[in-house]
Amino acid sequence: MDDRLVHGQVLIGWVKRLNIAQVIIANDTLVNDDLQVSILKMSMPQDVAVKIFNIDRFIEKFREGIPDNLKTMVLVESLEDIFRIVSGNVRMDFINIGGLHFKSGRKDILHSIYLNKEEIGILGELERLHINIDSRALPTDDKIDIMKHIRRIPGENI
Repeated sequence: MDDRLVHGQVLIGWVKRLNIAQVIIANDTLVNDDLQVSILKMSMPQDVAVKIFNIDRFIEKFREGIPDNLKTMVLVESLEDIFRIVSGNVRMDFINIGGLHFKSGRKDILHSIYLNKEEIGILGELERLHINIDSRALPTDDKIDIMKHIRRIPGENI
C-alpha cells in the first residue's frame, strides 16, 4: 500500500526485482480517470499486465480467482481501501505499507508513514484478523513492525 500508488520504487524496486507479471490496482478514483490510467499503463514495463478496478470490482475479481501462474502485486492507496477489501471476505496474509504521507491530522509514525486515529484503529482491526503488517521501502529491506512503533507512542491504544 502506498498513497502514491505507482512510482519509481514500485516499478524498479518491487516489480522488476520480484519479477512481477501482473499489477492490479484497486482504487475507486483512479479507475474513472482515463488520463491517469493511460499514464500509469505507459509507465509500466511492457511485459507487466496492468489491471485497474474499483474496490467492489476488485473484490469480485479476487473471489473469482487470480491465476496462480501469474506473480501478482496488488496496490491500494489507503488503509480504508484495505479494510473494505478485507471486509469483502478477501483474505490477506500480509500488508506492506510503503508510504502514507503527511496530511493534516496525521502523526509521524515511521519515515514516510503518517497515520491518524482512524487509520491506527484500522491497523488494530487488521492485526486482530491476524494480518501481518509491516513496512519496507524495498523488498530487500528489513521488515519494520509498524504496530510495535505505534504501541510506543504515548497515549496510543490499539
